[in-house]
Amino acid sequence: AANARAVLRDRGGLCSFSPCIEQVQKTCAALREQGFSSISTVEVLLRTWERQHVTLDLPRFDLADVSGSRALGPHAIARQRKRRERGEEGEAEDMEAEARQTTTTLRPRDSERGHTSFLTFARRGLR
Repeated sequence: AANARAVLRDRGGLCSFSPCIEQVQKTCAALREQGFSSISTVEVLLRTWERQHVTLDLPRFDLADVSGSRALGPHAIARQRKRRERGEEGEAEDMEAEARQTTTTLRPRDSERGHTSFLTFARRGLR
């Protein structure tokens, strides 16, 4: 902290990385002794995110059920396709263009344990 005070201008900013809370406590005490102000610490938790490509069945809002009262979702489309395969009547001809979309999703990895560290920020006091 004394070296930082010597090289920083008045109100100059300092950021310190600490891997454990005990080091944060020592750093904050040393910064206070050297006249630093606005001392604050944030925890940094490292988490890895994974990207997945997912194919989704989308509702066909351009198709309606037999009564015409509601749009067909993926399950209704599949039921009508099965009816067609069994030779039953219905709107199966319209089901050929079933909507599917591939998209990319991001989410934090479930099984990973995070590793924490700390960033401490402070401002040098006036001379």
